[in-house]
Amino acid sequence: MDAPGFDPIHIRRVQAGDREAFAPIVEAFGPAIHAFISRLIPDRETARDLTQETFLRAFVGIVRFDPTKPLAPWLHRIALNLVRDRARSARIRPEAQTGPDAVPDIEDTRASDPADDLSERQDRQAIRAAMGRLPAEYREAVALRFFQDLSFAQVAAVLDTSEAAAKMRVYRGLERLQNILGTRGNQTPKF
Repeated sequence: MDAPGFDPIHIRRVQAGDREAFAPIVEAFGPAIHAFISRLIPDRETARDLTQETFLRAFVGIVRFDPTKPLAPWLHRIALNLVRDRARSARIRPEAQTGPDAVPDIEDTRASDPADDLSERQDRQAIRAAMGRLPAEYREAVALRFFQDLSFAQVAAVLDTSEAAAKMRVYRGLERLQNILGTRGNQTPKF
């Protein structure tokens, strides 16, 4: 699934040498890619740097991209590879963003009960902390499926695995999240 309102013509224009046509790609996908990286990297500045590096690599590599395919999984794959490279080079485990530098969620503008708002914020914080405790393979799959809203086929493409393996990683990730959060049965965590 690509960004709403994104016109794939921009891909072809960049491939034809129109450098200015890359700006709408960054505008359309930048927030989602940054949010994805921020869920895997605890440092806000590093997440910003990796987001920029993702789009730099995309700009350089877009000439090889097939414009008939969705762009989002390709960009997420670049971002994920950069996160993994950074984790290996820094010998850190990528974690969900949970500290005071956490990227804020998009606020819901509907009127609501302040007690409900507090409860939802606490739920989101608990999920972020629990995501940080998941092994990377499950954290990545769950983040792509639920936070980035990618299909299982797209998750599989990003993770360079089969669709069945992607489903299994998401399932096992959700199982572990439920264990960490203390939810059972049909009480799937609310993302």
